[in-house]
Amino acid sequence: MYVLIPEILFAIGKQIIRNGDSENDVVKFAFSGKESLKAAKNVLYSVTTFKLYENEEFGVDWDGKCSKFNYKKLPTSLIYCIGGSVISLHIEKLINPFFQPIIDTIIEQKREGFFLLF
Repeated sequence: MYVLIPEILFAIGKQIIRNGDSENDVVKFAFSGKESLKAAKNVLYSVTTFKLYENEEFGVDWDGKCSKFNYKKLPTSLIYCIGGSVISLHIEKLINPFFQPIIDTIIEQKREGFFLLF
């Protein structure tokens, strides 16, 4: 049986999230197989920018323009992978309690490190 190299799956997952076109694309990629699920979790773990917006949306990226997603349209198991690599956290208004575990992870990971809070 043939399998894609994890680095290629990671690059594909990163591009799908960067495109930010649809939560469905992220879900289809993540649940298309065991290796792609691992890659999707690694991609979300690797995001360095996390933005919380007023409504049900959040944004993720690595170096600038964030891709927005509605948290109700993505599986919780994927969303809660975010946090370990975040160095820039933006909170627009109020924190939705759904995102508290992610914020706790970010704070825990960065107690001895450095991150930006806007």
